[in-house]
Amino acid sequence: MEPFILKGVASAVRSANYVARTAIQALEDDDFSEASLKGYQDLWEKKLEPQLKALQGIEETAADAEALNRVFAGLNDNHEAVARVFGD
Repeated sequence: MEPFILKGVASAVRSANYVARTAIQALEDDDFSEASLKGYQDLWEKKLEPQLKALQGIEETAADAEALNRVFAGLNDNHEAVARVFGD
C-alpha cells in the first residue's frame, strides 16, 4: 500500500458517508427512484472526483523523479505555495 495516498482509504470513507446520507434520505422520503438515489452520484462528482484527480496527479508526479524535481524547483521560488502546502 502506498502510504502517501493510502490507495483511496479516505476517499472510500467519504464515499461511504455519501452513500449513507443518500440512503437515509431515501428512507425518510420513501423514495428509491433513480432520481432520488442520484444524490450520491452528484455528491461524489462534486466532492470526490476533483480530489481523486488531484491525488492521481500527485501520485504520477511523485513516481517521476524529473517531474518531482521540477515541482520542488518551482516551489523553491514560491514561498506562498510552500506555506500552503507545508504550513508556516
